[in-house]
Amino acid sequence: MFGTRHFGIGIDRIPPQIVTDIKAAKVAYFETPPGDDGSVKDPDDDLPAMLGAPAWLHLRELIGSDKAGQLEHMHPIFAAVLLPALYEDLTDALDDELAKAATDAKVATKGLESGLFQDQVLHQTFTADVARSIIMATKTRDEIKTATIKELGDYCAGNPGNGGFDDLTRHYFAVGDKGLAALLTKPATRSRG
Repeated sequence: MFGTRHFGIGIDRIPPQIVTDIKAAKVAYFETPPGDDGSVKDPDDDLPAMLGAPAWLHLRELIGSDKAGQLEHMHPIFAAVLLPALYEDLTDALDDELAKAATDAKVATKGLESGLFQDQVLHQTFTADVARSIIMATKTRDEIKTATIKELGDYCAGNPGNGGFDDLTRHYFAVGDKGLAALLTKPATRSRG
């Protein structure tokens, strides 16, 4: 079992033995099946209204007016995801690169959950309250940069979860929405992909 980041880390930054093991496997399981683009159709959300003026203005300060403008009619999850993505190489997609290595080696690939199921859970989890909490807990753009660099370094060193941007998210989960805690602890019905 090997957990991957969706972007920011390329296949060249992980131990070569992981790629060797995937190429030698009978089946390689991924979070979602490679090529599964099933997703929730986002309604035309009004993100500024959902976040409220203080959080929306702070988000604009953190990511800039142009990027914030691109989020105006998107789900709150995109505001939460965009913060660490400011300093990650979006052309590096480890899970996609590992799936390609498996496919090139003629290894069967499967997913642990469908893309639609994952998207539904993320949309239920990353509410406007969660996004607002993450945005407001992030004081400066430099804080994002420092946390993202630390987290990427920790991941590559095999020490995920030692601070970095994930701490901002965990802070919300520790003190935030009680309904969110219930959602995260109740068993979910998985859609088979």
